[in-house]
Amino acid sequence: MEIYTLEELPGKNKKVRVIWDTDDWEYDEPSEHHYSMRDRQINGIGEDESEWSMGISIEAEGDNWDIEYPAELVNTKSSNIKNKLRIVNNGRHYVDRYWDENGRLVIPSDSFDTVSVKEYFNRVLGDYPNIDPKKGPLWIERTEMRKKPEVMLMSVMNQIPSDKIDTVKDPKTEFIRVPEIIDGEEKIVTVPTNRGLMINLLKANNSTWQNQIRPKEIDYSDLQALKRRIINFLF
Repeated sequence: MEIYTLEELPGKNKKVRVIWDTDDWEYDEPSEHHYSMRDRQINGIGEDESEWSMGISIEAEGDNWDIEYPAELVNTKSSNIKNKLRIVNNGRHYVDRYWDENGRLVIPSDSFDTVSVKEYFNRVLGDYPNIDPKKGPLWIERTEMRKKPEVMLMSVMNQIPSDKIDTVKDPKTEFIRVPEIIDGEEKIVTVPTNRGLMINLLKANNSTWQNQIRPKEIDYSDLQALKRRIINFLF
């Protein structure tokens, strides 16, 4: 999990954005104060390539965390490999994916870019002083891409059941095998029909997807009932 904070540079009337990786720690011990939590000293890197450390308590299996001791500047300039960071390439990772002829999701091997620290912050967070990734360009771009039905279906279906895949398109076909050019090479891939898109998105058992399409005035159980009624009516 990545955490972003805004930290003040010692002796300067200036703040810098810092990215923290909760899996990059100097020590990891059972917390003395919180049940089921771990105490960690995690490492961070600033937008200016400065190096930082911070003590936190974090759930052993979860995203909840608390600061145990404040962030501290370690070095004003990073001298290790962290001055290059890996970042997802939304176009390749979300749009150029495909299901192979057996219905398995294939993600291009070059779905990540290696960029400078400054470029990483620009693409994830955008303009200073934003530290919320959900307000940054990368998240907004991904959210827009996931509005496309085909992209969303790939987000909730890593594997298509073989009994849903056919080679002949008829009114009941949900997925069909077709030839397609992938990176300059013809391959047999699996694509959804309009019926397949609709019925599988309606049936998708994915809480993130459900919450994205659920109107605020409808609770989760009511949404499930509404989806069943729609499926029964249409199919």
